[in-house]
Amino acid sequence: MSLVQFPSHSTTFSTLFTVGVLGLIPFRCAQATPVGDPLPGPSGLGVIPTTQTVAPNQFAASLGSEYVDVSGADGHARLLPFANLSYGFNNGEVGASYLNQKTDIEGFSSSNSYFTLHGKYRLYNSPDGKTAFAVGAHYYDFGSDSGTDLGDTLSLYATGSYEFRKNNERSIARFHLGVLGQRVHVSGDSTTFARPFVGVEALLSPDVSIAADYLTKHSDVAQGYTLSVRYQPQNKPLSAQIGVGKLRSDTKFFVGLTYTFGHK
Repeated sequence: MSLVQFPSHSTTFSTLFTVGVLGLIPFRCAQATPVGDPLPGPSGLGVIPTTQTVAPNQFAASLGSEYVDVSGADGHARLLPFANLSYGFNNGEVGASYLNQKTDIEGFSSSNSYFTLHGKYRLYNSPDGKTAFAVGAHYYDFGSDSGTDLGDTLSLYATGSYEFRKNNERSIARFHLGVLGQRVHVSGDSTTFARPFVGVEALLSPDVSIAADYLTKHSDVAQGYTLSVRYQPQNKPLSAQIGVGKLRSDTKFFVGLTYTFGHK
């Protein structure tokens, strides 16, 4: 999620936003940029991608909502809906997202819609299934206002994971580590940066897990982290998650449902 700051004397404002592969970076524009973070999708955690993908020949349709309480300002931003459709193929997935954001801060209100595209591919799976490595790309289009292109973000990432098992059989936790890079293009200017991320999942049961993830700070780009609970029943098409997160001093809350369908 992002921290949105409005100057009291102008209709333009500065935005710190989470886009593409989870990057926050300040810039100025005439419309609000998205506070939603669609990159993780149904196979990621709160703010980071993982090596997991949608099962081959399956579709995963997700519907969620996020709410941001903007610290130091009288206002909030709400993302409703956040919709994603992803398709899994052998060792990978592709998908698209739609986001509608409503912002109300210090008497200023706006409503904006955004679109994203993403793809992920697992380059390596160990024979025992414990270790995996994947790369991915994500494109975030900010749209236009009165014929003016508001910009876009192209994101690339590499991530690895390791699964801990009890008695070398039952999974009890997964550890994720990776690095992301972004090129943010706004008003003819481009900014590029990269930073690492980390995450962990603890499996309380075959169906329920808790997760935490952390995205490091880079220069003026804020760090972010989330805590979440996931319910993913085995051999059932419907799963759910709920969580809370922080970016700078802003607090975000998110919930989501995912329905999986298609040929197995």
